[in-house]
Amino acid sequence: MDTALVVVGVLIALFLIALLVPAKLVVSAQGRGDPSGAWALAAGAQLGPFVASGVGARGVTPRIELRLFGRKLWGEELGGHGESETRPLDRARKRYAGVERWFDVDTFGLWLLDERRRVRIEQMVLELRYSFQDVALTGKMLGAVYVLSGLLPPPIELRQEVSWESVDRASAALDARIKLRPGLILVDSAWFVLRNVKLRKRSGTPHGETEIT
Repeated sequence: MDTALVVVGVLIALFLIALLVPAKLVVSAQGRGDPSGAWALAAGAQLGPFVASGVGARGVTPRIELRLFGRKLWGEELGGHGESETRPLDRARKRYAGVERWFDVDTFGLWLLDERRRVRIEQMVLELRYSFQDVALTGKMLGAVYVLSGLLPPPIELRQEVSWESVDRASAALDARIKLRPGLILVDSAWFVLRNVKLRKRSGTPHGETEIT
């Protein structure tokens, strides 16, 4: 009997730890491009044992992967196999329609905004490096970025490194540390689904007749 109580107590403690203890999300991304059309982008994110990564460049099919403890769980190439350039837009429309089928979009959007309370940005640094053939445009960009950086809250930093060469090129790098509570987010998600999911209409209702509930 005492052993059973200990086991139950341990399970409850583990459940509460998983529910309440925050986790740290680490995000890193880099990208660059130039007027020749060459570009490259690489990004990665880690949440506990989960690691997501993505890479793409001109002439290389973009690819994303998800790993757990270094073991690949899932991977997919984006835009491969001769898919058209409009495919990503078609996917976005399809996913929007999927959300709209099951939930009121406005309610879903408000819920997502409310979930910000489960997320806290500890640090976010965005570094920009750029130059333009039009030097006047470089100066305007410099001033605009300075103004924007002054409006951002303290956890977010916007840095820039400007070159006054008459060459069009740009690169950016992002590093972020975000604390979130995945257990509470999971509970909130389940509660939202239970309260807001649209139930399918009963099949077999004759056309033109109102279903009696």
